[in-house]
Parts: sequence; C-alpha cells; structure tokens
Amino acid sequence: MTTTLQMKRRTPSLGSLPNVAGMSIVEGPTPSNLNKPPTSASSLYHTCRSVLDRLACVPGFEYYLETEFQLQNSNSSESTSSTPSDPLTKLWQICRQGLSLCLLFNTLRPDKLIKLDDISGPNNGQSAKKAVYRFIVACKEELRTSDDELFTITELNQNDTNGFVKVVKTVSTILDRLEEKGIITVRSSNRNSDPNAPKNTRDKVVMELLETERKYVADMERLQVGMLGRWNGGREEGRRFLISVEANADAPSQEQRWGQLFQSQEEAFTVYEPFCANYNQAQDLAIQENLQLQKLASMIEPSYELPSLLIKPVQRICKYPLLLGELIKSTDKEWKYYDELVAGREAVQRVTMRVNEVQRKLENAQAVEELKRRVEDWKVGLIVDKFLMSSNDAERELHVFLFERILLICKEIKDANRNLQLKGKIFITSIIQVMNNGRNGKQAWTCFIYG
Repeated sequence: MTTTLQMKRRTPSLGSLPNVAGMSIVEGPTPSNLNKPPTSASSLYHTCRSVLDRLACVPGFEYYLETEFQLQNSNSSESTSSTPSDPLTKLWQICRQGLSLCLLFNTLRPDKLIKLDDISGPNNGQSAKKAVYRFIVACKEELRTSDDELFTITELNQNDTNGFVKVVKTVSTILDRLEEKGIITVRSSNRNSDPNAPKNTRDKVVMELLETERKYVADMERLQVGMLGRWNGGREEGRRFLISVEANADAPSQEQRWGQLFQSQEEAFTVYEPFCANYNQAQDLAIQENLQLQKLASMIEPSYELPSLLIKPVQRICKYPLLLGELIKSTDKEWKYYDELVAGREAVQRVTMRVNEVQRKLENAQAVEELKRRVEDWKVGLIVDKFLMSSNDAERELHVFLFERILLICKEIKDANRNLQLKGKIFITSIIQVMNNGRNGKQAWTCFIYG
C-alpha cells in the first residue's frame, strides 16, 4: 500500500540554506572610497621595491644590495615571505643587519654621527641589535622623530609585517631628507609603464587577480582599523599572500607559479571557514548595534559601508576558483606549470567546499534550535520550506522540514510558547518515488511512500 502526497511550494518559513560556492550577492549603495580602483602605490610590495631603488642611490649602500650579501644573510633570520626574492624580504634582511640603517643615517651628515667602531660585522646578532638601537636613538635625538613614528627592535626582528611597515616609513623619511638636501638623486622608475600593460587575455586575468587582491587587502585593513583592532581577520596572512601575488605577477608569464601559490595557501585559507559561516550573524549584529556603531562612523559608516566590507571575505573566497579557471583557459597546456595551475584550482575549490559545509552545519544547528523552540512535542538536519499539501483530496498549508533521514510535517497553531505542531514524519527510506508536476513556473511534487 502506498500513500500519495502532493506538495505545492509556498514562501519559505525559516529560509533556504545558501550555497557559499555559488553565492550571488546583491549589493546596495556603497561609498566612493569602497569603489576606488586599486593602485600599486599603496602596495607594500611596490613600496619596498621603490625603497630599494632609492637605497641604490645612497653612497656605499651597494654592499647591502649585492646578491652575495643577500645569499649570505638569507638564513640569518626567519623567512618573511613565501617568495624569497620579493622586495619586502630583501629590504627586511637589509634593515635587520643594523649597520645598513646606521650607514643610511650617517649619509644625512648629521651633527653627531653614529659611532660604529665597536660594532662587528652584520652576521653578529647582538651587534646588529646594538646598531639598530643606536639608529633609533639617533633618530630621536638628531631628527626629533617621535616614538609613535619610530619602530622598535622587536618590531624589526619579529615576523610581522605590521611592525615592518613602521620600519619602511622610517627609512622612506630619511631617504626623503637625503633627496631634499641634494645628497642623492633618484631617477624616476618606468617599471609600471605601458610595456607592462596586459597584452592578451591571460595578462588581463592576472591583472584582475592582482588589482582585486590589492583592493581586498586594503578593505580588510580598513575593517580592522574601523573595529579598533578587535578583529584581526587574517590581516597578516592577507598581506603576505598579496606580496606573493605581486611577485608572481611580476614574473614572465610562463614562469608564474599560481598553482603552487594557491596549493600552499590551502591550510591558511581555513581562516575563511568561521568567518563565512558566521557572516549572517555578523550582518544581523551590525544592524542591531547600528546606533552604537554610529560612534565609529568617521572610520566606517555602519549602515551601508560596514555591510559592504563584511561581505568581502565571502565574495573573495568564491572569486578565486573563477579567476584560476580563467587562467587555466588562457594558459597553454604545454607550459611547464600548467598541471600545477590545475592542482591550484582544485585546492581552492576544496576550500570553498569546506567553507560551504561549515556554513551548512552551523545554519542547520541554528534551524534545529529554532525548531525546538517552535514545535510542540519536539523529539527529534535540513531544508526548510512551506507547502500546500494535499492528501486524500484535502489540501492545507503545512511546514515541511527535510533532514538527512527524515521529513517532518508541521502545522501552525496558536500558542503563546509554541506555534508549530508536529503532524507527521516520513522516513526517507520509505519514499518510493518523487514526481515533479510543476507547470508554468510553479513548483509542485507528488511523493509516493509506503503506508
């Protein structure tokens, strides 16, 4: 014996679960500063490269810029990037030697030079710290640099780009003074001139990946600053990943290792899982706390700018597989790193699948808690919807909850504490057949079950 149930879809009750990997975002109005095109000028990678170009003009600095010196000191400190040849790593290694900073300062011809007679070579860790300390003191005394503008020895030596940004600013300030005094003359660089513009489809995809990554990192830093440092949001990881993206984009097309980069980031990208899973709650909280957040409106406008920033990580992790897919389409299969590129896309696709699964489990758990609150005699997860259900020629509106192994059917009741009553349950194993009877855009199904 079988029982036939006909269901016609109505508006959802608790809402259907979104799919992160295919999520479509309808964006509201955004302020102009969110839509500013990204530029290399704001990139830490290009800032470090510019500083290295200017340091090459400092008399006597050639020694610290030579390849032999870089190789000699490449193992003297922690690696600062997944790409050993990137400008940030080079500049970081040079500054950590201490003597290089002292040379830079003394080139200013200050009234009081930094004494270096009792400081040994750059390979001595304690001597390097002593030199850095004297440089910091000299900047305070001779240049009247405030503590807020200067870096500390710890910030220079720890593996954190947040501290190194202050080092780069200090070095840039001294280089500016050298130029103002006419001690050095820096020729303008044509690295970013037209010859480097995209020449084909593949170059355009690389440029899109680079520019959107710059914009994403800048937006996340704005979000972190706007929240007064309460959420780090993978800021350090984001900067380092951008540096690797910049380095790959600078390489000749056939030498770019995009696949290797994304494979190496598969574990690091787990930072997206809790963020994307809790995105809806974060949006709801932003709405609830709108009045309190107005106090921070000078940094981030809470009504439309904050929601636009909160959605960025969800959008970004969904974008990577698409960009890598376009790269694969425009890459010659005979190229050396083609298979590696394919493996890179598979790695990031696994990340999006895990993000989607984490979100699904979290939302299912939330829906179950909602059911416990609303359903009378709850004893028992989960697609949720409202249907018109007909059985034995009788039609009525019921709520249907589809779990992995069971289908729950409830009706609305008027009760102060509970507003759903469990009317029946159908085990998935008892369903014989489901027929789609939808017509003219209306969804309807007939379900045959053992009775």
